[in-house]
Amino acid sequence: MDNALDRIVSDPRVRAIRLGNANKIDASVSDITEDHVLETFYHSLAEFVNRSYLKPWHESEQILEETKKDQEAAGKARETLLKQEIQRKKESIAREKERLLAEEEELQERLKAQEREKEEQEAAISAMLAHYPEYKGSLEQRIQEKNRRLLGGAANPKVKREDWEEIFEGLTQWVEEIPDYAQEREIYLKDFINGCNVVGVSCTENGRTLIENGFDQFDVAIIDEVSKATPPELLIPMLRGKRVVLVGDHRQLPPLFNEHETSYLEAVQQYEGDEEAPLTMEDFNKYKDMVTSSLFERYFNQADPSIKETLAIQYRMHPDIMEIINLFYGGQLQDGNQDRGEAAKSHGLRIDSVEGTPMIVPERHAYWFDSSELLGKMVLEQRREGSSSAENLAEAQMILELLRKVELAYREMNLGRKVTVGVISFYFDQVALIRRASALRELLRRRCGCEHGGPVPGKGKGDYLCEPGAKRKKRLPQA
Repeated sequence: MDNALDRIVSDPRVRAIRLGNANKIDASVSDITEDHVLETFYHSLAEFVNRSYLKPWHESEQILEETKKDQEAAGKARETLLKQEIQRKKESIAREKERLLAEEEELQERLKAQEREKEEQEAAISAMLAHYPEYKGSLEQRIQEKNRRLLGGAANPKVKREDWEEIFEGLTQWVEEIPDYAQEREIYLKDFINGCNVVGVSCTENGRTLIENGFDQFDVAIIDEVSKATPPELLIPMLRGKRVVLVGDHRQLPPLFNEHETSYLEAVQQYEGDEEAPLTMEDFNKYKDMVTSSLFERYFNQADPSIKETLAIQYRMHPDIMEIINLFYGGQLQDGNQDRGEAAKSHGLRIDSVEGTPMIVPERHAYWFDSSELLGKMVLEQRREGSSSAENLAEAQMILELLRKVELAYREMNLGRKVTVGVISFYFDQVALIRRASALRELLRRRCGCEHGGPVPGKGKGDYLCEPGAKRKKRLPQA
């Protein structure tokens, strides 16, 4: 849901607010939470005013000033050129008069030649003056015409500068000088939230969060990741929408129940045979079916084709990875990055194995590494005492070694940009183990000069190294 909000908040028609527990809200939408939404709105408003009005006005002033200087320079150049030509003409005529007086016999012939020369010079002067034509009207009229053309394409002509410039300047200055938004939130936050037309909240959020902010009913309720939601979780948001749009993928992970199943089952067994038992095995099985089955899958399979649609074009994965996923989709997925070319999703890596044979090559983008054996011995997971999670040291070391090789390969490629790598594990203890091992390698590098073993694993947005988990045959003794 936060991912969807992040994509639509840039639309000027959307005024969005993300409500709910701050600890459960993704950082990508922190700007539209209750703590920051007013600050974000004020700054976006000031930025819009600057971009749409103040900046075009100031730029038009600068252009007009440059145009005026160009006109003045052209006028002075034209005037200087005329004076120079007139002076040269006077000097030429004076010299000719003196010569004609001294040579009376050739006077008539020279006068004719002089007339011809005069005509040629006047033609030359006319040609020069054609480069500096006189403008019909004053310089002020020309500047005003230039201003009208500039403002016609730079800003909204309905917003008159003389009426709004001072107000816009004051708004941007006021936004910059707000020391803290505590007072703004106290006075304006409620009204701002009530004016929002898109509200983001999780299905399990307390209902009072919406009601206290003035949202009881919605024209449309869009529920994302519904395949992971149980019927009770979907009921409340579905009741709040006049129309409901369910978005999800029932081929992905279903709702989780395992972490509470043992407790419920023990309660049933405790009252087994008691006719007045508050919880029977029949009740338990009904409840288990309700919270572990995907309501979305049932509705989607039974729904009329006119109200359902499958989005088969994907833009996230490389086609090699998509082909693996397509095993679960009957080959329906299609690659939407064909227009962008192969380079759009290519990693470009070339990494050899410990034997020196090609292991990762630019032409392949999906790999499976078998970690079940090490030096001919089966490698199994371990569990820390008191933990329900699992960890595997061999897999953690394999991941760190691969990260080190990836880092060295990209360093040699000298891309000129950062490359992000995500490491995913299904077990919390395995994530913690990888983080500890990575931190230890970094410490050794600093103290002993060892090479860095790759970035600390975490949530990334680039290529992914997916570690599904280790073999689970038996528990090894704790070290």
